[in-house]
Amino acid sequence: MVCDNKADNLYVEAEYATSMLGTYTVADSNGAAWGCGEDRTYISHVDVFKMCTGIRGVTRHCEDSVWIKRR
Repeated sequence: MVCDNKADNLYVEAEYATSMLGTYTVADSNGAAWGCGEDRTYISHVDVFKMCTGIRGVTRHCEDSVWIKRR
């Protein structure tokens, strides 16, 4: 789940990779309005993710990747 609660003209999204070698992005596409972006994996597990912000089509800054320990 990705939520953007600031009216600052920046988007927020999470990019993640799964154990099935897929890479996906989920964004809060409604800006600071109520509601969040949401996605899920059904068969695979999320192995790593990073949070990114920016101005769509202009800038993009991502935090360091976070690796998830195996269960």
